[in-house]
Amino acid sequence: MKGLLIVLLSLSVLADESYYHFRHGCIMHKRMIKVQKNTKILEDRLEKIKQVERRIMHELDLNYEDTKMATKRKDKILLQKTIDTLQKQLRKARQTKLEILRALRKQADSLTGVERGRIIRKNRLEQYVDYHGTNIAKEYQTANHKVYQLEEKYALETAKKAAEIAANIIFAKEKSLPKDKQRDQTKLKKYIKKHAKKAYLKAFRIVQRFIEKETLRGLSIKRVEENVKIHTEELLNEMKVGEKMLLHQIKITEKLEGKAEKKAEKKEEQKSN
Repeated sequence: MKGLLIVLLSLSVLADESYYHFRHGCIMHKRMIKVQKNTKILEDRLEKIKQVERRIMHELDLNYEDTKMATKRKDKILLQKTIDTLQKQLRKARQTKLEILRALRKQADSLTGVERGRIIRKNRLEQYVDYHGTNIAKEYQTANHKVYQLEEKYALETAKKAAEIAANIIFAKEKSLPKDKQRDQTKLKKYIKKHAKKAYLKAFRIVQRFIEKETLRGLSIKRVEENVKIHTEELLNEMKVGEKMLLHQIKITEKLEGKAEKKAEKKEEQKSN
């Protein structure tokens, strides 16, 4: 009985697929067939470019590991050239992937409502295409502005915190030095400003590159922001932990040096007595 029920359900699904076009006129039926065909072609192209991307990433990982082992100048130069070539290939592959994803989105936007959702589900495009997307042209017009807003919100915040942490560490290190070795206030301000700026730019670039990387994956801006938020939180936590550890080390060093000075003073007193 169960077997018969399964067969009947299968036949009903097949019938739905076979006679689905009777629910629409000829124009939209042709459009649906065209969208399905084009989507399948694009999906095959996307899978191939993903394989290429994975291969390049694997080769890059191997070459990066080899650079740690290389000791001769010739080997290092050859490895660097290979890495540069692979990075160019990776950028090209990711750009091609982005173009395919945009084309997939465009195909999905050829339809609307239930039909659009059906195409997305059938071709498993949920991670690349939103179910209720708006006009594709308007979306890409505002995409750059949204990416800039992400940079302004997350990259700047992380960079400012990194600069603050760098300044605190340098100031603590300076104060731990003997008075005769400490810089005067003007030189110290310049020194702190220089290193804080370096930390600021480094942190900003890290977050900026992560945003670019996530955008190239073809995800929606909402998902990009979620991933960026998680990444920046992890980065900030790492920086805070690093700051605490370094400041703790500086305090321990100060205590040890203080104890050593006291011992030296006691020895001198004993000798004088």
